[in-house]
Amino acid sequence: MLQSPASKAYMKELHCQLAIFIAKFKFSDVKYNNYPITEEGYAALFDLDEKEAVKGFLSGCADAEDGLLSDLPPEMQREAVDAAKPYLTASELAQIEEKMEAKKAFKKALGKSARLLSICTKTRNQDSRAKDFNQSRATA
Repeated sequence: MLQSPASKAYMKELHCQLAIFIAKFKFSDVKYNNYPITEEGYAALFDLDEKEAVKGFLSGCADAEDGLLSDLPPEMQREAVDAAKPYLTASELAQIEEKMEAKKAFKKALGKSARLLSICTKTRNQDSRAKDFNQSRATA
């Protein structure tokens, strides 16, 4: 059900509206349990006392990974920020864009490292199997 096109469209719209709210009202205590979804499909907002949009998008009040963008898949992040652009100052937008680019670069580097590690592990396993094979032939 959550993978249906209607559900995806609903989640996209919900998060774009939340992005606009964050930008307009500088809501920063963004974490999944501060905006639960009601049975009627609306987002209920809790803990609205913090006032910094950049934190709302990037880190939440705990300065962790609780911001709105942390809750979204990469393909929705750009759309959420674009929806909020008219309500963000140039400085806020620059900070958000910079952090998004840094995260994208980090994930890309992490992906390369994971692929390299996989290649090294595969090579090491092949070397080990070849050594075992040669030893078994030598004792036969």
